Amino acid sequence: MHSKKFKILHLDDERELGATLQQELVNKGYEAYFLQLKTAGVDWIRNNQPDLIVSDIRYFDTDGFEFLRNLQSDPVTCKIPFIFLTGSADLNFAMSAMTSAHATCNREN
Repeated sequence: MHSKKFKILHLDDERELGATLQQELVNKGYEAYFLQLKTAGVDWIRNNQPDLIVSDIRYFDTDGFEFLRNLQSDPVTCKIPFIFLTGSADLNFAMSAMTSAHATCNREN
């Protein structure tokens, strides 16, 4: 019996972290992808429909919160589970991430 591999996309500006996480996920049996640019990520996500997105919050080419809001406002991508990954120890920053992550999408689309 063939079981589906879960497709996970990791977006991060740190190449070494991204490559390491991707390899670990592949070793655990996941179909894992890593992209450094969130601007390229939107098209990739729309075309490939990952089962999970793991994304850094602070990013050099776009703001992580805005990236999440864009995904959640799009009926094609709004239902994909999303996890923010950050190395920040700032409590206010973490709370902002949690608040932003609770944005909802139109589940009727």
